Amino acid sequence: MSIVTRRVITYCFIFLCAMGFLKLYLNQEVLYSCLGSFIISLISIPIADPKVLDKIIYFSKREVFKRNLKKTIDSYQESFNIPSLVSKLKIDVKKYFEKEILDKKFIDKSSDYECAALMFAMQDEKNPFTIAPDLSVSDFREIARKAAMNIQYRTILLSNSLQNLGCNNKEILLLNDNKYHVAEELKSESDDSFYKRILASKDDEIIIFSTTSQVSSGMINIISSHHSSIKKFNFYICSPFILKHGAIRSMFSEYNNPSFATPKMQFIQNETGTVDIEMDATRRVLKIISSIHNLVEFSNEKKVSIEVNIFKKEYPGLKLKVLKNSKFIQIQPGNLSYANNLYRFGVETDSSSLFNDVLNKVNIYKENSEFVEEVPLISDRLNNFENEALSELTLWLLERGVTPEKILKHRDLLMAKIVDDKFLLRIDKITNSLRKARDEVKISLGLNLDLCEIYTKRYNSCKTPGIFVGQNNIGNLYHITVATIFVKDNSLLMIRKSDKAYGNKLSIVAGHLENGESPVEAIIREVREEIGIKLDSYCFIKKEVEVHDKCRHGLDLHDWYIFYSNQIKDISNIDFDGTEIEYLEWVPLDKLSSMKHEFTQGASLIMERLGYISE
Repeated sequence: MSIVTRRVITYCFIFLCAMGFLKLYLNQEVLYSCLGSFIISLISIPIADPKVLDKIIYFSKREVFKRNLKKTIDSYQESFNIPSLVSKLKIDVKKYFEKEILDKKFIDKSSDYECAALMFAMQDEKNPFTIAPDLSVSDFREIARKAAMNIQYRTILLSNSLQNLGCNNKEILLLNDNKYHVAEELKSESDDSFYKRILASKDDEIIIFSTTSQVSSGMINIISSHHSSIKKFNFYICSPFILKHGAIRSMFSEYNNPSFATPKMQFIQNETGTVDIEMDATRRVLKIISSIHNLVEFSNEKKVSIEVNIFKKEYPGLKLKVLKNSKFIQIQPGNLSYANNLYRFGVETDSSSLFNDVLNKVNIYKENSEFVEEVPLISDRLNNFENEALSELTLWLLERGVTPEKILKHRDLLMAKIVDDKFLLRIDKITNSLRKARDEVKISLGLNLDLCEIYTKRYNSCKTPGIFVGQNNIGNLYHITVATIFVKDNSLLMIRKSDKAYGNKLSIVAGHLENGESPVEAIIREVREEIGIKLDSYCFIKKEVEVHDKCRHGLDLHDWYIFYSNQIKDISNIDFDGTEIEYLEWVPLDKLSSMKHEFTQGASLIMERLGYISE
């Protein structure tokens, strides 16, 4: 578009706006005079500023953008469908930024509706649209602060977070504190408010929902100073079990956001500036274990009753602080994929109706063993809990190729903000286990299929009990075998099965998957049935397809799911079933090849494929 054309359009636009305004106050004669004056003024077009039209077009386009966002966000209360809302906002925002850039200028001029839309639209994407490279976490905090001023945005996050507990109380929509502190400001404000409520309480019971962070030192100090006012402390936190539970892995979404929405100092990063998932997951596990450890020490010192529960599947998307007897509750939604301390806001209330409803749903949620599990706080059982979590973390790290040297390199970052005298001992356990496992496992560990297949896929779940029989794409029938390779001190655990069908030969701990089982459920059952132990520490290492080994049930085609474990230390204490097993023995790894003829066909083929014996 030429400069002259821009100027003509600019003047025409200004004139039409002016005429529309003047028509309200002037008669027809005066209007005609104005029109004549305008035509004469066209002579001055060459001196007009061409940037005026650009500004008019920009702000006109942005006003349309704002109206569309407002319409979409306001429509939520009609459908209460947050996935649909997020999908629509992503489309609208991406379309606008096809020819624009998100920069400081846009943020400075942005409305609360625009910021609310950005909060929904940017999550779960590293590069959702063009973002100025100079934006930082402080700019993201400003977007979050403005978004929290939007009542619809607050309503959406609050109602959706409570829905995760099964609570649909519409009274939450009426809460309005008129103060919307965000992130770090919120923490100090909410802790101060909660502290004042504790001062006014007596023999109260505290309930706190957290994520993976340590219990706030400020909160511990508050409770310590006024522990006589507290009868019981109920703490909920994400499970430290990174394999059998999904809570920590569900929070990996925090790593998949724009760089300016990812706090550099909060997550452990690698040399490229991106989040080091393995090291940061290790940090989370260690912080959870440390939090539980500190709570137990506090309980013993102050004689306050403590109960700790872990979220198994996922963090439910909200932080709660409850004084049960005082009927006071703070609700802080955290159901977006960003780090919670960047954007979380909160409300508080002592409304009996809302309080009773939320507390009832918390109790129901707690009783659902699919979502929540209580942590045993008796010394020996708690030590076992911690050791199991660390073993599982070690095996997960092993699967992902993490070395002991890498753990030690990041030790200072792993222990940042952790006040715990056992921290270094836990690091030693992890590094020593990694060294030992790396020396003993003869194949390259690595997940070669989705974890959900191992943990959640169930075969023929609708059929009657019995051994699973599948059919491949060319019509051949097959079974599924699950097996665990137990290794200790460069030796592999072998068993001699009692069933004569196995020809009195040695085998690994293995058995058939039954209808309705996942591979993990099957291997836990088989280990319990064959050698009488509960399999707690293990990792999946490989799936072998179409192994031609004939079993006692008549089929000679099997798919194998193979797991590794270093859980067994002493076989003399194993009370195995004599009808299943004649005896167990440790066979040195360097003797396996020479003993190949003593193994069952299936065990021999699998150990060949794993590299333990030569063909």
